[in-house]
Amino acid sequence: MPFISRAGPKHLLRNEQLRNRVISEHAESLTGQELADYVNKNQAFFKAAPSKFSMESMKAKLMDVKYLEEPEHAEELVIDEAIPDSFDARQKWPQCSSISNIRDQSDCGSCWAFGAAEAMSDRICIASNGKTQVSISADDVLSCCGKTCGDGCNGGYPLQAWKYWEKHGICTGGSYESQSGCKPYPIPPCGHHANETYFGPCPKDEYDTPVCTDTCIAGYPVAYNDDKHFGKDFS
Repeated sequence: MPFISRAGPKHLLRNEQLRNRVISEHAESLTGQELADYVNKNQAFFKAAPSKFSMESMKAKLMDVKYLEEPEHAEELVIDEAIPDSFDARQKWPQCSSISNIRDQSDCGSCWAFGAAEAMSDRICIASNGKTQVSISADDVLSCCGKTCGDGCNGGYPLQAWKYWEKHGICTGGSYESQSGCKPYPIPPCGHHANETYFGPCPKDEYDTPVCTDTCIAGYPVAYNDDKHFGKDFS
C-alpha cells in the first residue's frame, strides 16, 4: 500500500468488524493522500500517511508483475515425511559458515540472484560435508545470465539461475565489503545500518545492472573459467 502506519488513537473497532466491511469500488481506486484520508476516516487502529516511495518504486522493489508467474514449472516433489516442530540449518550443518552469512544486495532488485547464489554456496558445502566452502558470486549470476534469467536489477527468475549454474557454471564472489573471490558484488551497500560501514545514501533510482565480465578482480590467483563451480542437478 502506498502509505505508512504510525502510532494512532485508541482502538474503536474490532478486527472482525473491519474485515467484514464491504469496500466500495471508489475506495479501491484511491491512491496517495486520498487513500490515506479514507483509511483514517474509517478506522482508528493506526494513522496512515502517504509513503515517500512512489507506486513505481514499490513495484520495482517487488519486481515487475510479469515475474509473478514462472515461464515454466519445475516438477513437484511430494515427500512423505513428518515435519519437525522447528529446524535451523545453522544447527544442522554447523560446519557450513555460508548458511549464516547474510549478504547485502543494496538498491538493486537482485534478490533472485542472491537467493540462488547463497543456496548454491550452502549446498556445495553440505554435499562436501564442509570440505568445500565457497561463496558463489551473485554478481556472476546477476550480470551474466542475461535475458534468460530476467532483467537484472529489475528482477529475474531464480529457477533460471539454477539452470544457468548447471549449464554454464558460476564463479566465486563474496560481498562488496569482503572483496573476496573471483567476482565480489560490485554494488556497495547504501543507507545507514547499525554497526556497519556507511558507503553513502541510496540512489534516487535503483542501480543499473552490472556489466558481465569474464575476468576476476585484480590479484585473484585463479582464472575466471577455472574458478567456476557447476551444479550436477537440482530439484
